[in-house]
Amino acid sequence: MKRIVLTLALGLAVSPALVFAQSQMPIRVGGNVKAPDRIKYVAPKYPEIAASAQVQGIVILEAVVGPDGSVTDAKVLKSVALLDQAAVDAVREWKYEPTLLNGVPVPVIMTVTVNFSLAGGTSAGATMTPAQGAAMTAMSNNPPPTWNGKTAIRIGGDIKAPERVKYVPPVYPDDAQQAKVQGIVILECIIDEDGNIAQAKILKGVPLLDQAALDAVLLWKYTPTLLNGVAMPVVMTVTVNFTLTTR
Repeated sequence: MKRIVLTLALGLAVSPALVFAQSQMPIRVGGNVKAPDRIKYVAPKYPEIAASAQVQGIVILEAVVGPDGSVTDAKVLKSVALLDQAAVDAVREWKYEPTLLNGVPVPVIMTVTVNFSLAGGTSAGATMTPAQGAAMTAMSNNPPPTWNGKTAIRIGGDIKAPERVKYVPPVYPDDAQQAKVQGIVILECIIDEDGNIAQAKILKGVPLLDQAALDAVLLWKYTPTLLNGVAMPVVMTVTVNFTLTTR
């Protein structure tokens, strides 16, 4: 009987933290909440039909990382025809360092990218469906961005995201607050050799909030990214979170 009582007492002592970690809504990465370090990477499997049709591109996903660092959910924010499911399957196998809040592991939500790039040229005799043809047209109309005559390097894989050294919070527009509009604006940014935001464009907008997000992001600054000792422009996705506070 004493052993049973002791076991129950220990269970009651640790269960609040476990319940808190499991039941809490995911915290959005950004600001003071740093993105967790990835400790397990699984490369996406390139679908044969996409490879034969020369479909390539970058799939952007929103991932929920659980208290133990496992990816518990992933959904596509920016799609590439024929590649989305392969991206989701790979990301669900990734693992991160747990994020701690007041010493307790908590779930977080953040954007991740999966880059599909073909090394070879067009395969001879490939039969393309209308969807594949549309994907090819989209790619030809969207070449890699350049800055100062250099092709911007896409963040991902061995290219680590630079550290942000200057953060300017967005100004919440009055009309958006009055209309109770909130949400997350996702942008694609080119960061120049000095770490300044050279360009920014909206990938996923929120009505009434897009311009405020752009204005803020253009004032951010990052550490320069070096490739073989040479500073290079990089392209990466960032998020700006607008949340209404209750008074």
